Amino acid sequence: MISLLVWLSSCASVAMKERAISLFEFTVLTQNVGGWCGVLVVLTAVVGNLAIFNTNMACGTRSLFVLADDHLAPPCFTWLTKKSGVPSVGILSLSLVTVLLMQMEFTTLILVQVIPCFATVVLLAFMVFKDRKLYPENIRKPEAYKIPGGKFGTYLCTITISVVAVAAFYLNGTDYFLYGVFLILGGIVLYVICKLLFGGCSVKNPEKWPRNPKTKLAYGDLFRIGILIEIMAAVCITGRFFLNLIEGSWGPEYYLEEYGSGLLSDFYGMLNLLLIMGIVLAIIGIILFIVGKKVDKFISQPVILSEEDRLEAMSGSAGEAF
Repeated sequence: MISLLVWLSSCASVAMKERAISLFEFTVLTQNVGGWCGVLVVLTAVVGNLAIFNTNMACGTRSLFVLADDHLAPPCFTWLTKKSGVPSVGILSLSLVTVLLMQMEFTTLILVQVIPCFATVVLLAFMVFKDRKLYPENIRKPEAYKIPGGKFGTYLCTITISVVAVAAFYLNGTDYFLYGVFLILGGIVLYVICKLLFGGCSVKNPEKWPRNPKTKLAYGDLFRIGILIEIMAAVCITGRFFLNLIEGSWGPEYYLEEYGSGLLSDFYGMLNLLLIMGIVLAIIGIILFIVGKKVDKFISQPVILSEEDRLEAMSGSAGEAF
């Protein structure tokens, strides 16, 4: 029902109505077979979109639920209905956001969804290598899924998608590249804000995930944030020269014609901003490393799995990722 309401709300705009009429009138099947076939195609598209909405809400609310359960989002996202155990607040929130996003331009939707996906894909690749080291094969469940091909198969699956994601990020245009940098940096800032507001995993288990009383963050967060900041600094500096190489011959005229005025219309202005941001981020990353050595040394200790963690990996959800 919520999916239907979302779809009806999106269809309320004139543009969507005109697009539907255009689809009905100019469908090849309508012209060659009959009007009934065009109606069938439109109904099939409606059912397909409803399925997409349902899938999106199921996945999106699960992410919100996990974040809230780890105390990195408002606790209302963990509220479940009494009868069916459905995260009602998460579904309603995601439905509201979907209705709002449907009023935006398609390029904006691509920006909001695809660019963070690039960063997620790269981070998932790093997580695979780290988790395989933390949870060796001898403690994983025998029926757990394994990437075929051994180490070669693992490297092929993870490195390939990471290379594709990074290449797509750089080749997406200077304007979207700049937007993407701001979005990723905004995610880092949002993590710090949520950690300070809701406490993070240390609220659930302060012994397993201790909180640094000096920084109010998890132990080692200054180093991890510093690493991410340094990576983004390298991305910005590399982007400044790479984008000039591939877009320098036509970029100034294109962006001026596309945007007319403002920062995005100035191709070399965007490149200079990337260079400045890269230098500033590099300095911030170094400062975080220096401060972290004084107040956040816990990360230097090796990560050792307790017997409880190993048993959980063998029988619980930790081994299912492999």
